[in-house]
Amino acid sequence: MGSELPLLVFTVLTGLASGGYVLGTVYGLLDKRRKRSWAFSLLCLVALGIGMLGSLAHLGHPERFLNALANPSAMITQEAYWSIAFGCVLLVDTLLLKIKGSHNKVVPVVGPVLGLGLMTVTSIAYFTSYGVAGWAEAPTLFLFIVGDLALGSSLAIAFPGAASDLSDNAGSKEAPTKATPSIAIALYLALAVVFVAEAVVFAGLAVGPWGFVAAAVVALIACALQMAEMLRKAKGASIRWICFSLVALSVIISRCAFFAMA
Repeated sequence: MGSELPLLVFTVLTGLASGGYVLGTVYGLLDKRRKRSWAFSLLCLVALGIGMLGSLAHLGHPERFLNALANPSAMITQEAYWSIAFGCVLLVDTLLLKIKGSHNKVVPVVGPVLGLGLMTVTSIAYFTSYGVAGWAEAPTLFLFIVGDLALGSSLAIAFPGAASDLSDNAGSKEAPTKATPSIAIALYLALAVVFVAEAVVFAGLAVGPWGFVAAAVVALIACALQMAEMLRKAKGASIRWICFSLVALSVIISRCAFFAMA
């Protein structure tokens, strides 16, 4: 697992950045918030940057990264292309919000598209790794995409000013709808289902399914807490951050189990 630690860093942090930006935009549209904070865009940019350093560490030598960029057919190259493009959009968004206080409508639309593209390419990269037992299976296609969306959802809900509304009626004083926590609950449940599916795949392998089983349990606990907040059985920023911590833990546990097969 030690040699795969950079991949863990890359997938978790780039997934946090892309998933957070995507769900921040979605939740802003639903809850009619005018503008995301520059701090959230910066957080996504920093997470993406550190994640990309993990990819460099996996290659072992910086010059290998330059060589990889010259091979468009390689999945790691495609991940790099999407990451660089997404990072450029995050940088522009951060500067516009911080320096000019401008809420450009084009940049936050392009950002989620690039974020979704990065998640998809990452999933395909591991799904097509036919030399590793347990990776080239259907659940792998969903492991990274659903995990990134669930992780990003929990961050977008917990982080103040994460949401961004691009509609003409932005700035409405209406109270946030229940759609936001409902989507989060659905994502956490979907994440638990994906973990169980991966556990079934890994059940016959040497590592076993228990990492995915543990991850599914943690995801379900996060789901229960989110549901409790939606039903007003529990409330407060601390509950949202606890949910984020639990979702992050479940994603990390699952990917440790996944990369242990490499």
